[in-house]
Amino acid sequence: MPGFLTDWGFKRVRSKNKKPSLGINLINDLKQKRPAGFMILLTAMSFALMGGTAKYLSKDYSAIELVFFRNLIGLLFIVPALIRKPPIQKGGLPGLLVFRGLIGTAALYLLFYNITHIGLGEANTYNLAYPIYLAVFTAFIPGQRLNLKEWISVGVGFLGIVLIFRPEGDYPIQYHLAGVGCGLFAAMALLSIGKLRQFYDSRVIVLSFMSGGVVLPLISFLLYQMGLREGWEVITSDFVVPKFDNLFLLLLLGGFAAMGQLFLTIALGWDKAGRLGALNYVQVIFALGIGTLLGDPFPSWIVFTGMLLVILSGVLNVRRSKVPEVGHKRQ
Repeated sequence: MPGFLTDWGFKRVRSKNKKPSLGINLINDLKQKRPAGFMILLTAMSFALMGGTAKYLSKDYSAIELVFFRNLIGLLFIVPALIRKPPIQKGGLPGLLVFRGLIGTAALYLLFYNITHIGLGEANTYNLAYPIYLAVFTAFIPGQRLNLKEWISVGVGFLGIVLIFRPEGDYPIQYHLAGVGCGLFAAMALLSIGKLRQFYDSRVIVLSFMSGGVVLPLISFLLYQMGLREGWEVITSDFVVPKFDNLFLLLLLGGFAAMGQLFLTIALGWDKAGRLGALNYVQVIFALGIGTLLGDPFPSWIVFTGMLLVILSGVLNVRRSKVPEVGHKRQ
């Protein structure tokens, strides 16, 4: 069993029934034969439910406040794990660690901003477009080149973004700009993780992200009180004292995020990031379904085609060996 599982309190459990599944139950069959794939499905569902919870709560709270509670509750999971089993690591890159926290939080600001203003499916598609930008970034790294097929897949992805983004589209342009920025920042965060994993415990990297997601919203609340309000809603907002009726939903918001992170960490310890990243695009399907239940209009055929192209490009790009692995290797 990968050693990092015990960091989260997991113990080795041997199954008494070693007989293979008959395939009658598709979920059980996937769980037994492809446990990493099953974990990625749980990851996708968890993050889609996180988005759906955020969208439901957005009628009472700003995107920034939702980011704050999402990470504050997440800290309740990660800090005890670090106390229970202190990290053993080289360290030495505090600046990059802080950058990962800041850039990851910036991506989360834009993701939640979009979740509260546009369809949940479109917001998730923009967020999951990061492999397209990542492929372009890595093309400029010395010793890395994209071949013709890889450039074509990148072009397909950008075409999909244009179809979603188009000026006469379903939403104002600022939301599309936020979506593009979300994917760009997510790609930059992923690049930083590839380097940080050589020096830091994975839990410490997650801690840097969640800490940034608590500290930056506090600064945003302060800036709002100082008068930075009109036209600055992407980076500032008022703090609204949570209603008692919403406390459980706020806990769910952070809980779904923590579960998604945990399931993803487990999955990446069992299989390659590229193969699992492709399966993670089922999150868009979950998000579309949840968004529709919450009242989102179904995307127009042009936007839906764009979403499919982004998914296709993302699947092709995350399976490329040039895209850095973000998970743990088998131990």
